[in-house]
Amino acid sequence: MGANTTFIYGDLLILPLIAIYRKSFPERITWAFVALFALGAMLAGAIMERIIGGGTAAMTAASMTLNDRFTLISNIVALAAVAALALVTLGSKARGAVS
Repeated sequence: MGANTTFIYGDLLILPLIAIYRKSFPERITWAFVALFALGAMLAGAIMERIIGGGTAAMTAASMTLNDRFTLISNIVALAAVAALALVTLGSKARGAVS
């Protein structure tokens, strides 16, 4: 439950911030912010996994519960959708379309 809530709030907060940064800062600085957000999220996740993760054993597909498998598949589908949307957006801007 906590991971899903974090994922939703992360989407609701980070994406609008990136949109604001794109309007306010040069592209290079905006992507530096995006990289820092991603690095911070990964670091926080790694720290929390060490603190409350419970074990050091690797997770395999056979050991995942149904909820874990659903979350994994949902995240993969969401990443694919975001990547496709980014490619479409970048492609339309490269052709000079007005957004």
